[in-house]
This record gives sequence, C-alpha cells and structure tokens, in this order.
Amino acid sequence: MDTKQRIGARVTRQFSSSPQRVFGAWLDSKIAGQWLFAPGQFRCAEIDPRAGGRFCFAGRRNGESVEYVGEFLETVEPHRLVFIL
Repeated sequence: MDTKQRIGARVTRQFSSSPQRVFGAWLDSKIAGQWLFAPGQFRCAEIDPRAGGRFCFAGRRNGESVEYVGEFLETVEPHRLVFIL
C-alpha cells in the first residue's frame, strides 16, 4: 500500500512590501533563511528558482535538525510560485 498522499494547499497573503521584494525573499538564499528560521537557527539554503529547479532549506527547529527539500513547478515573477515538497 502506498502511504504517500498528495495534499494540495493554496496560500494567499498580502504584504506591505512590493511583489518584487516578497518574491525575491523566497528566492534569495540568504534572505529566505532569515525569515524561515528563528535567529541563529538557519544553516543553509540552496535555491534554483526555475520550473524544474530544486530547493533545500536546512536549519534547526525545536532543537531538532530539519530540512525542507522540494521542486519548483512554476515561477512567474513576481506573482506566482508553485512548488512541491
């Protein structure tokens, strides 16, 4: 039996910054680590921001090492990022 199930989610949020700045915060490895992890908990990020490109964010959360790995399915700057984990 296959225990992996795909779950879809759509996240929409408004920010007081420009779309270009928010989009860039997702795709710049140094900036992304600053807001994805608490101060001092970010370890590294690798981002290939194109359809078919992969990403990896690593750090610590609640005292445990965590790593988020996925693939970009679509990037439409500065308004849309579609990815899978």
